[in-house]
Amino acid sequence: MRRIFSQMATGLTLAVGIAVLGITVWAQDAPTQSQPQPGDQAQAQPAAARSFAGKIVKQGDQYVLKDMAHKVTYALDGQDDVKQFEGKEVVVTGSLDADSNTIHVQKVQAPS
Repeated sequence: MRRIFSQMATGLTLAVGIAVLGITVWAQDAPTQSQPQPGDQAQAQPAAARSFAGKIVKQGDQYVLKDMAHKVTYALDGQDDVKQFEGKEVVVTGSLDADSNTIHVQKVQAPS
């Protein structure tokens, strides 16, 4: 009787091990959410250009746009384009990277 029980336990352990191994292999082959899916064009398209009004100020070693009306500060990626406007009210045209709160500067001008 003990021998039969021992053989059944060994068989059951082997079956469970094979099942776990099979699930692990299957899970590794399954696509993850972070992989781009066909037809997902939203990530590929850049944000549309728009205008941002505010004052160019130096924050640390970087120039930023402070929008006091909306109480928000934007990082600017066109540092050479904006340094001549330090301390001045401007309108920056560019696209906003919402993840980093950075404006990709296309144009800087005095407000009209």
